[in-house]
Amino acid sequence: MNKSDTVIHDNLIKKATIASCCFMGAGQILYLKQYIRGIALAISEFIFLFFVIFQSKTFIPNFQGPIVTALIELVTLGDPHPELAVKFRDHSIFMMITGLIALIICIIYICLYIFNIHDAKKSAKQIVADQKYPSMSETKSMISEKAFPYFGILPAIGLIAFFTIIPLLFSALVAFTNYSSPDHIPPNNLVDWVGMENFITMFSPGNGTNVWFSAFGRVALWTLVWAFFATFTCYFAGMFFAVVLSDNRIKIAKIYRTIFILPYAVPTMLSLFIWQMVLLGQLTEPLLN
Repeated sequence: MNKSDTVIHDNLIKKATIASCCFMGAGQILYLKQYIRGIALAISEFIFLFFVIFQSKTFIPNFQGPIVTALIELVTLGDPHPELAVKFRDHSIFMMITGLIALIICIIYICLYIFNIHDAKKSAKQIVADQKYPSMSETKSMISEKAFPYFGILPAIGLIAFFTIIPLLFSALVAFTNYSSPDHIPPNNLVDWVGMENFITMFSPGNGTNVWFSAFGRVALWTLVWAFFATFTCYFAGMFFAVVLSDNRIKIAKIYRTIFILPYAVPTMLSLFIWQMVLLGQLTEPLLN
């Protein structure tokens, strides 16, 4: 490889990387001839920019799209509108949830943008090393082999993000607000960010706040005890029964194994409803007598 070829190859890597930095998929389309991947990345950025730039109802390009609005509402948690009916006022909790969803979407977009730049640079280096562009058959083979696992795991990642991460983040963020009855319950009243005020109140001595600290200590201690014994008993009790049921002297081992499956086969919510009715009857019976 002579000096001119080296310069051309270096320019290809730089141009593809810079183009992908300017717009997702541009490097793949303009310089690397990876049209399928480039178009998919470009469509992803178009969709994201559409929900950032255009307002949801009027479609006016004022950079007040749903994503921007949701992020702003996550910071402000709404504005007071006493002149409006209660059902038309801002709901701080809903704003917090939609803001978290928008924040996760932005994080996913940033990760995809970084992947786009890294992929353009890596593909350009591969083209330089092979001294040829990949053919259509090679591109399809690469997509079926390397991209399929990402598309297969993408639904699971989305479900985990929206049904596990968002509830956890929401529960954590509520601790930094004044969400409490009766003065800060939406939609009649707004919820405000208070920072570390709740933690300072809970851990500060005097003025009766030690009651909150003792309650927190009891709950935290019980959580640790439950976590330890739940793990300990499940593992060792399960190991014990597995060893016992593997003994040939047990005549009805299959029946016992079937019984152990019942807690997993019966829906948890059904068990909760049944226990609710049982305990409700036990609690109300003395009052009726």
